[in-house]
Amino acid sequence: MRKRENYQMLDPEIMLLNKVDEQLLQRGFLLPRVWTVNFLVALKSKPLMILIGPREAEKEALVESYCQVITGGGSNQYQPMVGHPWWAS
Repeated sequence: MRKRENYQMLDPEIMLLNKVDEQLLQRGFLLPRVWTVNFLVALKSKPLMILIGPREAEKEALVESYCQVITGGGSNQYQPMVGHPWWAS
């Protein structure tokens, strides 16, 4: 059990996910871990992602939390875009 805990502390992806979870908690969001893991996997496979869902959902908080952790707070290194319903038709 002790080896597994040490491995998790050294794994950079687990450390990244932990930091993202901390950022989300600071913003008042508690998301399932599987959402943050799936977001990381999708981001690693394709650099462009389209998140869909109702307004006021955690989409923006998730993206901004990842960006804060990855860029160290450099808000000029990512560009969020707001979608409109007519794009889907």
